[in-house]
Amino acid sequence: MKIDFNSKTNLLYFYFKTGVPNRGRETENEDILAFVQKGTDNIIGYEVDGAYQNYNYMMKHLNLTLKEKLAITLVLERSKAGNSQEEFAEILGIGLSTYKSIEKAMANTGIETLEKILEILPNNRLKGIFISKQHSQSA
Repeated sequence: MKIDFNSKTNLLYFYFKTGVPNRGRETENEDILAFVQKGTDNIIGYEVDGAYQNYNYMMKHLNLTLKEKLAITLVLERSKAGNSQEEFAEILGIGLSTYKSIEKAMANTGIETLEKILEILPNNRLKGIFISKQHSQSA
């Protein structure tokens, strides 16, 4: 997963696949554009205008895995705090390569690291990571 976020414009791009010919497709949320692989209906990424405002929508409606939700959340929160990846890894007490893997949704994050992350993330962000589409519909 590749994530690009501009905190000044609040514009977030995230891709599940890169280097793939694609086309933009509107979603039910006017602030979110899906990138669809040409010749298929496979979504390979998203553009989110107003990432902070659309955070809960992303977590509930874009069918993201827990790893992807965690990666997006960490990028947004790290950017909001003005920290580099190196600084955030140090805050969490983990190595830089491990942190980078988490931000790419490639790491199987251990319980101790998750506990550290949970200590520093705001409570409203924690809910977003673990709310699935099914849970939000039944609540």
